[in-house]
Amino acid sequence: MVRSIEIRPNRSLTPRGAAWFFASLATVCLSIAVAFASLGFWVVLPVAGAELAVLALAIALSLRSATRCEVIHIDAERRSDPQDECATGR
Repeated sequence: MVRSIEIRPNRSLTPRGAAWFFASLATVCLSIAVAFASLGFWVVLPVAGAELAVLALAIALSLRSATRCEVIHIDAERRSDPQDECATGR
């Protein structure tokens, strides 16, 4: 008899939640950047855009890593001792 156990990371951020999170931070960031740009500090706009691009990349990588899983198969007929595996270097 073979049993399988699937292990997944515990991630509570859904794609919809990530979109809301990004949209809310982008709104605040761009509002502040536009306010400073209207005062003559135009350099703030490209920096804010780069900041949002890095944030979007980080969120995308986080959502992608949430799909990882590991499957462990347990077989009642075959048994290996973890100490034996460490001793032989396998």
